[in-house]
Amino acid sequence: MSIIQLFALAIRVVGVYWLFLAVMQIGFYGLATMHLEAILVDGGAMYDIAQLTWSSVYILVTILMIIFPVKLAQWLIPGEVNHSKSDSLPAERLVMSALVVAGVIIVAQAIPNLVNSGVWLWYTTSGQVNNRLVPGSTAEYMIGILTAVVELAIGLYLMFGAQGLQKMMSKFRRLGVE
Repeated sequence: MSIIQLFALAIRVVGVYWLFLAVMQIGFYGLATMHLEAILVDGGAMYDIAQLTWSSVYILVTILMIIFPVKLAQWLIPGEVNHSKSDSLPAERLVMSALVVAGVIIVAQAIPNLVNSGVWLWYTTSGQVNNRLVPGSTAEYMIGILTAVVELAIGLYLMFGAQGLQKMMSKFRRLGVE
């Protein structure tokens, strides 16, 4: 199995995982809309637009990840790895693949958390909702946003800096041998 095939498999698995999350979140959004219509000034129209937009983007990305995982893998992995003709992976390439896959999974979890915390922060600070009826406080949503940004940074670093990180790890491994 080549590095592209391995990474494409991971992208497809994350896409299926995201699809299940999207279906669950659409159900949660539907329940939240029923509750928020009673407390929002505008009857929840802005929330409905945000829900529809986010759900559409979410499902579109998951469908692209499921249908075109090889193209996405070729786009994300550096060029010299793409042109490798070998089907067997040396240990360094396998570690790099694992780091990139870990980065994709972290980004896949950080983006929905960032959007969710951002929307709730906007709702609590916009004055359109009675703050006593919304769970959580502004500080809680700010901490959620900061946590999601740190997770996103770590995931992006693992995705795009995996080759440098893998070289550093192999240097540390060889320190005791040489």
